Amino acid sequence: MGGRFIITESEKYEIRKMYGLITEQIRCDFENYQNGDGVTKPKVDVSKTASEVKVTYNGPETGFCIQHKDGSKGDSIHQATAVAKKVTGDYLKELYNSGTYVIPDLDGITMTKDDNFLEIKIPLSATTEDKAITSFDGRGGWGHRGVAIPSAFQSDPSKYAFFKKNQNPIVAQGGKSSPIYETYFYYRQIVDTPILDKNGVQIGTTKGYPIQAGSSTNKNTNNQSGSGTINIQAQTVDELETKIKDQTRGKSLDLTSIKLDMEKKTFSVNLGNTPVYGLFLRFNLPGESSCQSCQNTISKNTEYGAVELKGGKFENNTRIYSLIVLYPKKQ
Repeated sequence: MGGRFIITESEKYEIRKMYGLITEQIRCDFENYQNGDGVTKPKVDVSKTASEVKVTYNGPETGFCIQHKDGSKGDSIHQATAVAKKVTGDYLKELYNSGTYVIPDLDGITMTKDDNFLEIKIPLSATTEDKAITSFDGRGGWGHRGVAIPSAFQSDPSKYAFFKKNQNPIVAQGGKSSPIYETYFYYRQIVDTPILDKNGVQIGTTKGYPIQAGSSTNKNTNNQSGSGTINIQAQTVDELETKIKDQTRGKSLDLTSIKLDMEKKTFSVNLGNTPVYGLFLRFNLPGESSCQSCQNTISKNTEYGAVELKGGKFENNTRIYSLIVLYPKKQ
């Protein structure tokens, strides 16, 4: 008789997908995930302070999609690392935009694993504005080390400044299932930011992420009202979504001036007198008949007064989009 070998749940999922046994491939995002009881359905808790981000996973190790670009349900417990990377990256930008400057302590990151349990702790240390980190990511796997980190991160400092990664993968061992490996890395994303004159006309660009509040070189600064325009051009709708979120957060805008072209992937809005928490572009994936993320962004953010500003269809009327405004919380 032939020998036996063991494969992980995530490997089973990939094999089934390869042979067409899985047809439903819908991206899942933690912001849309409904927590379970931690016993029959995973419960993922996130806590964030200026000194630490902590993600705690309790519940079944497979069977649920929490944060995965392909909708996988085969590695639910490992997806907690994707949640940690996503929330940490977003939080670094949030801290920067609020004037709190930090840098993740890669050597201090810990991952603790047991049956149906994973805890990830990412320490943050205070630093100065010129050294602050704004992006966080990683590569890893459940029972394997994952794919290599793209070389561009390490070879293009004009876009990814201060790049640093774990010298060796962090390994979480414990419980009956395979270890979880993760190599985390951070960088300061450098973007071309337009310099505008008093009439909102672009007269040049400067590099940085983002321009510090109060800068005299750009009218597009944090918490500023008055003249100026935010202009965005993207290559993909995913890039457009990210840029709109990042460049409108904490601004005061003229919401009547918004121009959005999903086909050309362009967006503009004038600075004005209406403070916003941010603008959020949502859209469904090809083949989906509705836009669940559009509905969830509004229904789950009532404390921010979430309202759709623009909506419609794109890509030959096959996909749905919605541009949503969130206002600052009322104190």
